[in-house]
Amino acid sequence: MRTFKIGAAAGALILSSLALAAPAHAADIDGWEPYNDAVSVADGVLTMDATGGGTNIGRDIEFTLGDFVAAFEVNADQDCVGEKIIVVLYVGDSNINGHVADCGEEWTDVDQDDLTWFDFTADQLAPLTWDELVEERGDVEVSRIELATVHTGMTAHFQNITLVEPVNLTDPTDDPSHDPTDPADEPTDPASGGGGGLPVTGTETAAVAGVGVLLLGAGTGLVLLRRRRTTFEA
Repeated sequence: MRTFKIGAAAGALILSSLALAAPAHAADIDGWEPYNDAVSVADGVLTMDATGGGTNIGRDIEFTLGDFVAAFEVNADQDCVGEKIIVVLYVGDSNINGHVADCGEEWTDVDQDDLTWFDFTADQLAPLTWDELVEERGDVEVSRIELATVHTGMTAHFQNITLVEPVNLTDPTDDPSHDPTDPADEPTDPASGGGGGLPVTGTETAAVAGVGVLLLGAGTGLVLLRRRRTTFEA
């Protein structure tokens, strides 16, 4: 269980819904864990299909915030204004979020300077530039990174990704040595731990019918965003 603080530029948080699924290795992303089977890789492009609920890739890695490097290209089937695509840096039991502010149907280059940052390790509600964040918090230790598409209804594509280190995207179907019966490809029991949960935020409220929630079955739930804080289960 992780506690994940979330904030918007206006400091307003909204109730969101999240369709959860047991983590599954939908793609071979060297050193990274896809949150669920809504993550796929083909031809060097990482796709996050959030039409059924948010998703992400995550990695436990220790580094100093001031040494963080982010660079990737992104396109999506809708604009990225608002809290739709985020980079999450976990610091202790809190986090620092970088929001993608600009993207659309064309490939857009994004790096750490292009992200709008919110520092919840210091209950920082005001948006920060990367330089401002490093000046204030550059010496803090980060333990995990996540790249997430959290806006329900969006499909986003990423390529040429660097998050501290280059992310090696490999389509397992293109690897002749790949064994589809390999136990490593089996879904992980969420109760066994390993990997992070799904950060959720949004400026829109996702409507969920009670009957629909029941039909979705195990792994489907509602995440109630409290003031600058939400709790989720991996």
